[in-house]
Amino acid sequence: MSSSQGGNGLSGLQVESVSAVTATPSVSLGERRFESGRKYIYVYNKSTQQISPGYAVVLSSSTGYSVTPSVDTTTMTELPFGIVNEATIPSNYYGWVVTEGFVQLSAGANTALSLNNAIILCGTSNTGNICRKTLHTVYSQINDPTAFGVVTQSGTTGELAYGYVKCVG
Repeated sequence: MSSSQGGNGLSGLQVESVSAVTATPSVSLGERRFESGRKYIYVYNKSTQQISPGYAVVLSSSTGYSVTPSVDTTTMTELPFGIVNEATIPSNYYGWVVTEGFVQLSAGANTALSLNNAIILCGTSNTGNICRKTLHTVYSQINDPTAFGVVTQSGTTGELAYGYVKCVG
């Protein structure tokens, strides 16, 4: 954290980097930031695993701003709360996730994220990963209610793609 003091009458204003991860909360859970064109929210990783950049998180059922990596079913109906973008958040640590803006996307197994694909969460074998939404009989890429963004730079399994997301957080 850094402290700043200016001529605006604010004294001791605390500003934490959105890349900071801590074992104890350094700001209030649920605090929001707007930085570099992205909207962020401060969360707690309640899961037993670390969450790397490019991975999506969903709210944990136990407390307010606690999250876990998304674990969707094959129906792929979850919407993400946010995307980890700046730094890996270890298990039982606090950190920032992006709720809207351009982010890194971790492609799921056997997934190619191509330019302008709509993006959805992958099924259970791809915890936290992002998949593309292809055309099928009921919904198209444009009107699928589980799509939450679009790919702006392509990537395949093991690579980071990039895209614009608007999550529910």
